[in-house]
Amino acid sequence: MRIDAHQHYWQLARGDYGWLTPEAGLLYKDYLPSQLAPLLQQQGITKSIVVQAAPTIEETEFLLELCHQEASLAGVVGWLDLESEQFEKQLRGLMLHPYFLGLRPNLKIGGPKGLTVNQKVMQSLMLMAKLNVPLDLLIVPEHLAEMIEVLEQIPHL
Repeated sequence: MRIDAHQHYWQLARGDYGWLTPEAGLLYKDYLPSQLAPLLQQQGITKSIVVQAAPTIEETEFLLELCHQEASLAGVVGWLDLESEQFEKQLRGLMLHPYFLGLRPNLKIGGPKGLTVNQKVMQSLMLMAKLNVPLDLLIVPEHLAEMIEVLEQIPHL
């Protein structure tokens, strides 16, 4: 079995893709699994993992629902707000879903070293490690050193 480990799908009418504007040209339209399926088949890829393209729990829920509709989807790397007081409850809820594979939170840029990794974010990351929830990092190269420091504090993440 061949799996493509990183796909994005979106439906513009959902409205939570703030980064996606008409200026994006070809990207500014719906992209769903049915459009990619023929290309995957040509390459012998039987499954793909879909990764959130919007920083909302609604996006994650939308993608999890897509997994029930599309046999080509192996699972979802979703999003949750690491600073939310509801983080643990939401994470445990997502973990009940058979297609949930992990999280890709958008760590905020702008702290003294570049990333804002406060106590609440660290608690959320520690919980992810404790529950064996994979973390998919979305950072720029300038923040790798700081992220390594964070990961050294949570070695099982």
